[in-house]
Amino acid sequence: MLTNLGPMAQEVLRQAGYRLPSTCTITDGRLVHAPRPSVACALFRPGTSGVDILLHLRADNGLWGLPGGALEYGESIEQAVRREMHEETGLTGFDVRGIVGVDSDPATGALFSYPDGNVIHYICCTILAWMPDWEASATQLRASVESLALYWYPFESCQGVLVEPFSAVHARRVQAAWAGLQGGAMVLPLG
Repeated sequence: MLTNLGPMAQEVLRQAGYRLPSTCTITDGRLVHAPRPSVACALFRPGTSGVDILLHLRADNGLWGLPGGALEYGESIEQAVRREMHEETGLTGFDVRGIVGVDSDPATGALFSYPDGNVIHYICCTILAWMPDWEASATQLRASVESLALYWYPFESCQGVLVEPFSAVHARRVQAAWAGLQGGAMVLPLG
């Protein structure tokens, strides 16, 4: 993949008739991707001492956060949530309640740097979901290569204090989802 092009290389490619994909541009000699829509799922369930939330320890940065990922072409937000949750956690059969937040500000975590050098600007919808079946939430759960660990965290009994190290942007998403679950914040329907 072309990641760093000098002015001469850019001109040679233009004269040869090459075009970059419409989602990319050349800025300061770098291939820059368009912002990418994504989802993060705050999945809650009834726990033994209140309400639990599913957290995962991300393999790419070693921080705790919410499962999720980028939308694929032609996929709705709900389809993306269900696919990502199945891929990353093995879970199905949860209720998708709606959108509780949208993050897009590069200054507060919407830019993500991967170990391979890719930097992606995500526009992330935080989705509130509920897993009514406690047994299924335990027996279906399995980590993928994207997760170092999965953990049903007793969020309510811990009074909203999160495990460390926790991603700052994901901490804001968890708080927005909790407010939505409690009826203290607007939950937008998917459509």
